[in-house]
Amino acid sequence: MKRKIISVAVYAITAFAFLGYFDGLYGGEPIIYHLRLIHVATAGAILFAVACVLSLFTPRAGIVCGIVAAILSWSNFAVELYWIPWSNFLWFAKYRPDALTAIFCLICSTYYSINQLRMLMGGATRKES
Repeated sequence: MKRKIISVAVYAITAFAFLGYFDGLYGGEPIIYHLRLIHVATAGAILFAVACVLSLFTPRAGIVCGIVAAILSWSNFAVELYWIPWSNFLWFAKYRPDALTAIFCLICSTYYSINQLRMLMGGATRKES
């Protein structure tokens, strides 16, 4: 039960962080750069919400959905991560906290999903032995 709660929390926090990021992105000026990547990352955000719900019932399906969501989301956030002005990081953190929060949550969710998948796969091979 504890594992389900942690999984739901990780995916829900990531989905809400993406909601804040995409709300500011779509609510601002017209998007002219990387529109397809943004649409793919939006699909990843929706899959994080689905992974949150799936984790309540079947943690394995939630983890797989979380990994697919992370893969889809990295398509846009890798570009976003590349364009962070590292010399003015404090300025970026002050004026774009939504992007910074979304990237941090994506890193945490990706790590959590891969680690959980590794534990599931490791548990499956140990049972076969």
